[in-house]
Amino acid sequence: GKYDLVMGEDVNGKAYAWCHLSADPSLPTGPMPDIKVAVKRDETNKTTNYEIAIPWSQISPFKPGVGENLGIAVALNEDDGKGRVSFLSWFADVHAKQTDGVADLILLP
Repeated sequence: GKYDLVMGEDVNGKAYAWCHLSADPSLPTGPMPDIKVAVKRDETNKTTNYEIAIPWSQISPFKPGVGENLGIAVALNEDDGKGRVSFLSWFADVHAKQTDGVADLILLP
């Protein structure tokens, strides 16, 4: 199944996860409170670190296991509140919502 998940920090500094497209009808689009997102800004080094934990239950019908292939594409947006300045994509053209070119993420033991 295909998902379109967004994680980040809102204009008030609150981390969030949001689902725009869900492959599972029991997981509706909208806020995803079970996905944990932490955003830490280091002003000295001008870097931002994101820690994201997505429970397997939030991407069903995928079932994790050794050797299973979880297709994935990631996009990072550079936007400090004044609109997107740039972005970086890791596999596929996810900004154009083209999910057919996702990468193979093979799970290991």
